[in-house]
Parts: sequence; C-alpha cells; structure tokens
Amino acid sequence: MTAETAVFVHEEKSLSVRSVTLRSEKERTLRLYWLLRFALGEHPERTRCRAEEGFAFAFSGDFRGLAWAGMEQAACQSLCAASCFGCAGENVPPPLSSPAFGIGSAGLLQRTLTLRPREPVRLTLALGWAPDEGTARLDWEALLAQGPSQAERDTRAAWAQRLSRLQLFSFHRPLDSMMNLWLPYQVYAARLFGRMGPYQTGGAFGFRDQLQDCLALLHTDPAFVRAHILLCAAHQFRSGDVQHWWHPPRRGVRTRVSDDKLFLPFLTARYVSVTGDESVLTEEA
Repeated sequence: MTAETAVFVHEEKSLSVRSVTLRSEKERTLRLYWLLRFALGEHPERTRCRAEEGFAFAFSGDFRGLAWAGMEQAACQSLCAASCFGCAGENVPPPLSSPAFGIGSAGLLQRTLTLRPREPVRLTLALGWAPDEGTARLDWEALLAQGPSQAERDTRAAWAQRLSRLQLFSFHRPLDSMMNLWLPYQVYAARLFGRMGPYQTGGAFGFRDQLQDCLALLHTDPAFVRAHILLCAAHQFRSGDVQHWWHPPRRGVRTRVSDDKLFLPFLTARYVSVTGDESVLTEEA
C-alpha cells in the first residue's frame, strides 16, 4: 500500500488542506484516525472541543472565533487530551481504540474505508479558523466543491505570481534559488502571514518585527508595505507608546520599547523614497 499527501494553505480562506491519496495492490479495509490537540489563546488549558459528524470545533473564552477540523464522512469525538497524549510526557497514552471520551481539548476524527486493487482513494482533511461554526461549514463546503486538486493549483499559481516579481540571474544556481524563491517565500509565509519566528510562536503581530520584514518587499510589493505601515500606525497612541505585540483586533501589550518607535518612521521614509508616494504621510489610521 502507498500513501501520498499534499499539504498546503488555501490561498483565499483561513484553512490548511491535507489531501491524502491511498493505493493498494490488494483489497484492504482501513481505519484512519486524525487526532488533534487544540491550544487556543493565552491560556490553552481553557480550550474545549465539541464534535459532530465530520467536524471538530475548538473554543476558548479568551480566543476570538474558533478552530475547526473537518474530514469527509468521519465520525468525531471530543477527548480528554491526557488520555491521548499523556500528562506532561509522564504517562504512556492508551491506544486510540479505548480513549477517554468527554469534554477536553482534543478531537478525534476517524473513518473506515475499503481500498480496491489499483483504485486510488482520495481523502480531504482541513484545519482552519472561522468566526463561527456556520462560516466554518461554508468554508468546508466551498473547499469540497472546488476540489483539493484545484485548490492546490490555485495556491501554486498565486505563489508563482508572488515570487516572480524580482528575479536574479547569476552563474550560481543555488544563489538564484535562494534569492528568487526561498528567502522571499520565507518573508511572506513565515514572517508576514504565519508570523512564526523563533520569538513569535503565538502568531501575534510584532510592531517592530513585521516592519523590519516589510523592508524586503519595498521593490516587489509596495502596496503590502503601505497597508502594513498604516496598520502599525493604528496601534500607536497619543501618549507616545505602541502595542509592542497584538492579536487582532487589539489584544496585546502597550510599551515604550525604543526600536518600535524607530522602525515605523524608518520604514515609512524608505517607502516614500522608493515609491515616491507621499500620500501615506497624510493618511489617518
């Protein structure tokens, strides 16, 4: 038996997609499990999961919206996380055939299917964020209607367009690959979209951090840079402090860290110098 998995983030919706293709040379019956431990907000221990057919929804009182997971034709259960993952690594988790069901922060999605000889079976799984359950269901239905293959093609096309705005051609192909693909991809995916730097694991906006990252896009995506300048301007205050980091819309901390107040005028000056767009200076954020 073989399994192929494609994993990508949807270009338009707040969800990641896992498309799994299974093949077998002989008939097999499989039981597939997808186990997730949700951790939302500043206090992940408060996360609770609710399950229904095909879905697991996760909530937390200090988290805006909800996280969700979907699998086609799956039976779902809410679990006590300790029964699956152990307590602080001290306990050996029991087998999934006998987990402790009930209120908890983990969700278990499972499906039984039969593989026919040389007949591929494709499964679609999604993990996303939504403001409410209704929106989550609509996003899931839209993904299934679009099809994971088309969604992957659209995502690849969007990234190809995003990464083709500036190209370096040298006599050293590894350097070309790093400059044309890897580094700009990391600026967008890790730093600006995911915000997953080593000191930024919670996905919050860093006032200084993303201003620094935008310096790399001045020549290739000035519209993005302009929008981010105004976003940061909206998170400063008349008393002279700024939100050093925040989760949208305004959950964060106010500080007077000096480099925050340095990089906003620095990036703005560089933006005006490169683009000639002085109108940003008169915008009201």
